Amino acid sequence: MKRTPAFYGASVFRRGGAYLAALGLGMLVVAIGVGSLATARVRSRTANLTLATAAARENARSAVELGRAIISRNSNWRTARANGAWITGQQFGVGTITLSVQNPNGALNRSELDPVVLTGTGEVGLARQSLSAQLEAVRTPLSCLTVPMSSGGLVTLNYSNVNPTGGPITSNGGITSVLATLNGDAEAVGSILGTGFRGKTTTGVAPRALPSSSVAAPYIADGTAIPISSLPATSGVRYLRQTLLSPRTNPFGPPNAAGIYIIDCASQKLIIDNCRIVGTLVILNPAAGSEVRNGVHWTPAISNYPCLIVMGGFGLALSATTVSESSIGVNLNPPGAPYPYPSGSSNTTTTDTYPTIIDGLVYIAGTANLSGTVRVDLLIAGGAINAGGTVHLTYDDTYAKSPPPGFFTVTMRLASGSWRRVVAD
Repeated sequence: MKRTPAFYGASVFRRGGAYLAALGLGMLVVAIGVGSLATARVRSRTANLTLATAAARENARSAVELGRAIISRNSNWRTARANGAWITGQQFGVGTITLSVQNPNGALNRSELDPVVLTGTGEVGLARQSLSAQLEAVRTPLSCLTVPMSSGGLVTLNYSNVNPTGGPITSNGGITSVLATLNGDAEAVGSILGTGFRGKTTTGVAPRALPSSSVAAPYIADGTAIPISSLPATSGVRYLRQTLLSPRTNPFGPPNAAGIYIIDCASQKLIIDNCRIVGTLVILNPAAGSEVRNGVHWTPAISNYPCLIVMGGFGLALSATTVSESSIGVNLNPPGAPYPYPSGSSNTTTTDTYPTIIDGLVYIAGTANLSGTVRVDLLIAGGAINAGGTVHLTYDDTYAKSPPPGFFTVTMRLASGSWRRVVAD
């Protein structure tokens, strides 16, 4: 028998081991390759998700900015829309956007001064991000509040003596002086004609912003009506006279705590005289010839509110005399209506007197006719102003610093530091 050399088996064994080692190494290389591919895929997916998340976050921010643009372009946005979703799943770039708007204080149209919270949501692929920001209301006073007298039409000074302090008289039309004296400056969009101008005259100025036709609306909403039929009448003329009207006193009905009273004249003539008024009086639909006459002492109950708002034409025909309690037989400073208001004194007598003055803001939507001796802080007319007699205008910057309802514009400004990331529940 032929014998196999001893080393033959060892050689075969070595060749088999080498094969197994090579096979194992190859499998290891494959495993490493597969692992690297899997790792690369995970990294790719992570990178893609990171990019999608960043894109979704930008979409969320864009949704909020779009909401700001909608608000800035529509002055009626509070009434045209409501709390809730304004945009839902709208295509935007490579993803979608959703916008929700909420007034944290209640209904969206509860108050033009309420803040709103805008929440934007962006989705890109599987990524979803939400951001919110709060807008706060910023009041800008109408420019008519920065001067003692302003008119939407022609200002005519007829044999008068006009004494403004704190600024010029202004007109969105022109100013004409007929044998009058103006002891102050005058500004007009149009021409300034005549003599007697003691101060600087400037033409070609920008028109002053005046209240809109809805200026009385917030006062009507909060006020108490005084029926025109409840006022005494003589020869078809209604009179508000020889009385006190205040937050705690209303001889014609329930008192209004804010001192806001509304009289709809229903095209009847109204005369106001020999009164003390602490509050805001809104007069609607007055007939021609309606006016405040003789002696009146008038201050607002709320310091930055107007004394008088007239939706129509009206006259101020005041006198230089005082309002005398003994002459009218009425106590004008009982408890609840101290003089001066609100920190003065009260009593139960009828021996006091009060200077004739309208110590606040008067707005007349139509033509304002001035005569006698008129003392008022600010006078604004939507129409013309015809000034006769003596007019004293003592400018009060309270109204420019804290404008009352109807006498400012509102812009919604991004509240500082209000951006927030919204985490889903």
